[in-house]
Amino acid sequence: MRNTVDTTLFYPAERKDQEFTFIHVSMMQPLKNVKGILDAMVLLHQQNQLCRLVLVGPVPADLLSYATQNELASYVEWAGALSYAQVAARMRTAHALVHFSYYENLPCVVNEALCCGLPVISSDVGGVAELVHSGNGQLVAPGNVETLAAAMKQLILNYANYNANKIAA
Repeated sequence: MRNTVDTTLFYPAERKDQEFTFIHVSMMQPLKNVKGILDAMVLLHQQNQLCRLVLVGPVPADLLSYATQNELASYVEWAGALSYAQVAARMRTAHALVHFSYYENLPCVVNEALCCGLPVISSDVGGVAELVHSGNGQLVAPGNVETLAAAMKQLILNYANYNANKIAA
């Protein structure tokens, strides 16, 4: 049985952040490869792809230091730990979820993002491929930052091809 999602909280919303926004929600453990997501953001901005990243979860000192060293402050927001309802509200204003774990089973955050109508970019690990396909996102090889950045860029450029209500259904 898959994880369940409270669809009274996780549902598509019409209003999105003005700037294209990726969201990542986790406990920021090393297996989630948040450093790889930060590296992909550096690559995107080197290619003049204007976007931002919201990180929801505890703020590890090493990742904060890494982001500071790589001058990511202007396009990475550390939202911190939020309540379940607050996570849903932040997710609804984002454009897409990025999940770059080295390994997983089937993370609930992927289900939550899909219920919000968000396209998902995820590493192809565990059961993620059972949910994520070309109609609602992209799968990338775990640990391959260049492939992640390319998928993020493609999603930005082709965002109009994704239908939030169809993804949520």
